[in-house]
Amino acid sequence: MDDLIIPLYALAALFFVVALLYSSVGLGGASSYVPLLALAGVYYEWIPSTSLMLNIAVTV
Repeated sequence: MDDLIIPLYALAALFFVVALLYSSVGLGGASSYVPLLALAGVYYEWIPSTSLMLNIAVTV
């Protein structure tokens, strides 16, 4: 995770905004986490599981 294109604090802020917006209408936001992770430069094999964990955390 040292070679991220977007700094970790900025990525966390983007996740928070996406989670806030999507959860306000009863959704998890997984469709937005995938492009954010891809644009940030996260290893492609980690993206599905990370997106799923974030989606579960928001909807629970």
